[in-house]
Amino acid sequence: MSLSFAPHVRRIVNLVTLCVALPAVAHAGGLQRLFPEPVYVDMQQTGDIEEFPRQVVWHGYPDCHYVEVGPKGNLLMISGFKTGRIYFADAHNGRKLATVRIGRVVQGVNISPTGQLGVAVDTSAGAIKLINLRDFKVTRTIPVGRMPHNLVFSKHGHLAYVSVQGADKIAVVDIRAGKVLRDIPLPGMTGPHNLALSPDGRTLWVRNHPAPHQDGTVAVVDLATGRVKRYIHVGLFHGGMDVLADGKLAFTTDIGGDTVDAINTRSLKVVRRIDVGAGPHGVRSSDNGRYVYSATTRGNQLAVIDARTLKVLRRIPLHGRFGFWLAVRGRP
Repeated sequence: MSLSFAPHVRRIVNLVTLCVALPAVAHAGGLQRLFPEPVYVDMQQTGDIEEFPRQVVWHGYPDCHYVEVGPKGNLLMISGFKTGRIYFADAHNGRKLATVRIGRVVQGVNISPTGQLGVAVDTSAGAIKLINLRDFKVTRTIPVGRMPHNLVFSKHGHLAYVSVQGADKIAVVDIRAGKVLRDIPLPGMTGPHNLALSPDGRTLWVRNHPAPHQDGTVAVVDLATGRVKRYIHVGLFHGGMDVLADGKLAFTTDIGGDTVDAINTRSLKVVRRIDVGAGPHGVRSSDNGRYVYSATTRGNQLAVIDARTLKVLRRIPLHGRFGFWLAVRGRP
């Protein structure tokens, strides 16, 4: 059955429809500005991935812990923590492509700069596992030491830097040769945890995992010499680590508190402590260096920080629980 209205009634109906639609359009437009590239947040307690700015939620990733997006922006790699599994998903629609059994406990994951290789940290086995991304098969296991946690690739992907939490060191792995080339000891740090590489590939930034009620530490490592240039005191307990694309600021979180610390990479000092909400862990910057994102585990929000003013622009509620980690398309 179709309805017809008099002209003056149709004008009123159209006006009401426009008034209802405008806030939604404005909201979507506002979020689009804050997310020049897609951002993916995993919510560990509900097993969900939320994509921004669309705010679509993809279910079916139990115990999702760490998430990374491939260099082409079409593939997500997600660790299932205590499930011991890795999930691969289409980054456009969240469709699960494969599930790979790794071990008892799996932590960090990453995708090579070429997009051909995935690496997962098998913490329970003290190793990293290489996965061919054409068929999602494990091709090699490389022992690195007791309780490895996360990794980053070198600029061209020939090397991987692995934080070995149980041995207080960084293992430098030759991916092609399938072996550890050298270890970088971190004598002033307990439990190297998450890490980030400077854009020029010369400096490794390492965040630690201290006792729950202790302040954290960031180690600034000169990769040419294998020496720590400085240890920097930061917020409570452990957190994530990232460096802006221009290399001028580094950021780390404190899951035991409610702040993100901004560090000047020249002075190697904390220049701002930014309140983002309860329990921030994951932290990532946009590819253009304009925004910094932090997911809060207890606040269940995604905080968007202006990288120029170092002020929070927006706190966006997450549609799940325990926002742990996040990935940004275009960021290593």
